[in-house]
Amino acid sequence: MGLDSRTEVLASQIARRLAARASRASRDNLAFAEGIARAGAEVSRVLEAGGTVFAAGNGGSATQSQHLTSELVGRFRNDRRGLRAISLTGEPAVLTAIGNDFGFDQVFARQIEALAGPDDLFIAFSTSGRSRNLLVAADLARERGLVVVGMTADGSELGDRCHVVVNAPPGSTASIQEDHLVALHLICEIVESEIFGRSYGPEELFGLVNSDEALEQRERWRTEGRAVAWTSGCFDLFHQGHLLAIESAAAEADALIVGLNTDSSVRRIKGDDRPLVPEMERAQILSSMRMVDLVVLIDDDEPSEVLQRFEPDVYCKGSDYEDGAKPMPEKSVVEAYGGRVVFSPLVPGISTSSRARQIALSRSNKKT
Repeated sequence: MGLDSRTEVLASQIARRLAARASRASRDNLAFAEGIARAGAEVSRVLEAGGTVFAAGNGGSATQSQHLTSELVGRFRNDRRGLRAISLTGEPAVLTAIGNDFGFDQVFARQIEALAGPDDLFIAFSTSGRSRNLLVAADLARERGLVVVGMTADGSELGDRCHVVVNAPPGSTASIQEDHLVALHLICEIVESEIFGRSYGPEELFGLVNSDEALEQRERWRTEGRAVAWTSGCFDLFHQGHLLAIESAAAEADALIVGLNTDSSVRRIKGDDRPLVPEMERAQILSSMRMVDLVVLIDDDEPSEVLQRFEPDVYCKGSDYEDGAKPMPEKSVVEAYGGRVVFSPLVPGISTSSRARQIALSRSNKKT
């Protein structure tokens, strides 16, 4: 069913928002990862020794604290014994009693005073890092000997009061909360690995991978019910036509694999003066695109064999092959296993060959 014009506009806006989210998440990820690793190690140590994890936050961050403790008490990935974890945001009568009698600044600190000891850990969720009730609670927790973890953003006041800080990259409140959700899931994964020896979840591959790695990922996607599209080519001297082909292919499925011809394959197909751009540079360009999930180098001159191995749900080819005038042996391979062949639009007058000729002519004119 097609989208109406208003929905198409909204979908386009959302796609730009998702791209911005992905771009933001790729920045400063090493520092973010280090904070998550340290927090996960401390949470694991405390829980394994029989201590309790206390968590708190305000508003959306309150739900994050409850999410974390529910994963620890219940489970994250695997069945195992429950772990000691309490969210200090979960008792309305306690919160309102403390708030009414002692002030809202004390709603978490009073509970730490009553329930927590030096063998425990307190984790505070705050996108701003300025919430007074969390600052007071963090100070008291430190005084009582708890390990204090701050789930916040870079440069916050809360971070200065914590033993371990998980700083999400700068951004809006909503995007920081999204990062905190990712972080708490990874902390749970660390805990189950460190305490129970459970393996981490499947590695999330992206970018340039070898053929076997790509095939394993394709099978995982098949198991998850995710449709996979495949497009392939030389992608030499990347231009607008290549971009349109990638965008069109990505729109056909949940995941996109790009088969990239190796330098030797390009020479056999295009001639000894090609490629203009080496294969690793071409692969890096493709891997940087948000629409591309995996890039695989292929040395075959035509993709029938690799398509037989991967069996993508959708195979995308340029529309210059649609009328059958140009040979396309892989079409019957795709149709034989039940795949779908889709022809992507071209940009008139733009090709790598024409651009290469323009460059050569320009160089020639400069010499004369």
